[in-house]
Amino acid sequence: MKTITLQRKATALIPGTTNYKLSLSITSVNDITDKVFVKRRLYKFDNTFDDVFVAVASPAQIEELPADAPAAPNIHYRTNKADITSSDPQLLDDVFTNILAELQLLTDQLTTLDEIVVDGTYSISKDSIEES
Repeated sequence: MKTITLQRKATALIPGTTNYKLSLSITSVNDITDKVFVKRRLYKFDNTFDDVFVAVASPAQIEELPADAPAAPNIHYRTNKADITSSDPQLLDDVFTNILAELQLLTDQLTTLDEIVVDGTYSISKDSIEES
């Protein structure tokens, strides 16, 4: 059975700001990668960058995106941690609820993909279709 254990740290006010931070970590998994958070690397003019949470990965993104750091020319990658900030703590609670739903959907989709059985293979050419 595919399972993900998610740890949520308390939503806390970031010192010296009016923003709150929600911190999430995948702490354990069963039969699935722990790198399920998609981040985007945003480069700044001073040659530094910020990595920003974008979404929970889809099954296709798990296959396509690199883990832990982007690989050129892509600016997206997967990781097991996400920090989300907002000036509205209620919005962070809503985002958390949506992330839980997306993680559930991901485990459901990956389970379904594992259960798909090949029921035929076909060779298709200009004038014919043959089942193997």
